[in-house]
Amino acid sequence: MITSGQNAQIKRAVRLRQHKTRLHERAFIIEGYREVSKALRSDLIFDTTFVCEDFSSNETIEFVSRSKGSLGVIRPTDADVFRKISFRENPDGILAIAKMPDWDLSRLNVPDDGLYVVASGIEKPGNFGAILRTADAAGVDGVIVCEPRTDIFNHHVIRSSMGSLFHVPVAVTNRKRAIGWLNDQNIEIIVTTPGAQTLYTSIDLRKKVAIVVGNEADGLDDLWLTSGTVIRIPMAGDADSLNVGISAAVMLFEARRQRDIVQV
Repeated sequence: MITSGQNAQIKRAVRLRQHKTRLHERAFIIEGYREVSKALRSDLIFDTTFVCEDFSSNETIEFVSRSKGSLGVIRPTDADVFRKISFRENPDGILAIAKMPDWDLSRLNVPDDGLYVVASGIEKPGNFGAILRTADAAGVDGVIVCEPRTDIFNHHVIRSSMGSLFHVPVAVTNRKRAIGWLNDQNIEIIVTTPGAQTLYTSIDLRKKVAIVVGNEADGLDDLWLTSGTVIRIPMAGDADSLNVGISAAVMLFEARRQRDIVQV
C-alpha cells in the first residue's frame, strides 16, 4: 500500500493535472466509479488504477476485484495519499490513469439515418461535458470535435459528461477535414446561428445530419456558415443567444422527436 505522498507514482498522478504533462505523456486521469467503469467498456488502455478502500463502496471493491486484468497496475493507497491525487471533495476511492487515444474520423459509423453533433472551438469544459452527456442521451452516432479550446481529457470534461466521453463515439479533427468528411459521407450539415432566417423546426432532421454548434463567445465562422443549411432557435426574451450546450440539446432532441424515438 502506498502511504507516502512522495511516492513516484503519486507525484506522476499529480503532474497529470497539467495539460502539458498529459500531452507529453499521452495519458490522463479518470476518477470515480461511474466514470472508470464506463471507460473500461470503451477502447481505452489503462495504465494504473489507484484504490482506497477507506472511501470505496462494496460495489467499487467488487468492480476492482473482477476487473483486475483490465485496469492496469492496481495500487492501493491510504486515505491521505488518495486525497492528494483526488479532484473531489468526497472521493469514492478509485482513480485511474489511461493512455490518451487517437480518436480519428475513421472510427465513426455512418448509418443511413446517422445523427452527429459537431462541437467547434468549444472553450468551457462544463459546456463540452454537457454536450457529450446530451449527445449520449439523444443516441447520436458520433460527436465530432473541431479545434477545441479546452482539453477534452480535462477532468472537468470527464466529470461533467458523467463518463459519456467514453460511451459516445468521439472524433477529434479540424474544420476543413470535418467538412470534407461530412460531404464525402453525404451527411447534411446543419449550422446553428442566431442570425439565420430558417427556424430549426422547419427542416428535415430524419436523414443523415450533423448539427454544428460553435464557440461560446464568437459562434461559428464563415467556413461553417457557408458549408450547409443555416438555422436558428427562436428566442422571445431579451437574450441574444443560448448556451451552446442548451442549443445542442434543443437541436438533438428535435431530431429525436422527428424520428419518433423519444418515448413519453
